[in-house]
Amino acid sequence: MQRLLDLEGIARIEQGLNLKNALWAPENDDMPQRLVALSVKHFGRTVEQTWFEYPERFWELYDENDPYDDDEDAVISDDRQWLYDQMNTAGDWALHFEVLDLPFAQQIPLWTALGWDVTNEKGERPKCMEHFERALLAHAKGLPLQGADVAPEPDVESWGAKLAAEAKKFNSNSRR
Repeated sequence: MQRLLDLEGIARIEQGLNLKNALWAPENDDMPQRLVALSVKHFGRTVEQTWFEYPERFWELYDENDPYDDDEDAVISDDRQWLYDQMNTAGDWALHFEVLDLPFAQQIPLWTALGWDVTNEKGERPKCMEHFERALLAHAKGLPLQGADVAPEPDVESWGAKLAAEAKKFNSNSRR
């Protein structure tokens, strides 16, 4: 099981958030940049890339077609149906993160099932969790990235190491 606070850089974030007057502490001046960098490094995405993003066409059609028009005799056009489908997709996407609305104690079994220990030394929710929980959950569930800027910077070293490990595994399996 992986422990959130054991990931490189995360404990430093937690320490910074636990400082008295953390918002004004000079050592936290670069906190937003570190949060984004660590989120991409460890979870392959930023928090912004976990929010459902409607395609550009949605907003164009939404202005032309009121999806909430209650006229029962109206024929639903293909455009209007597409709007309904997009709204359903957004609702389905939101369900992936619904667990985050539960009290933290009720979230722990899910995190454990996903292979993560997200507690601090006292068994409580670490302060940094609010900055990483969506990205971590999306990563743990294998959800696709969202948004226009969906390609985070590739981690070449990790990629190379993973490729080498896969090649070694393949070679050892092929010799049997």
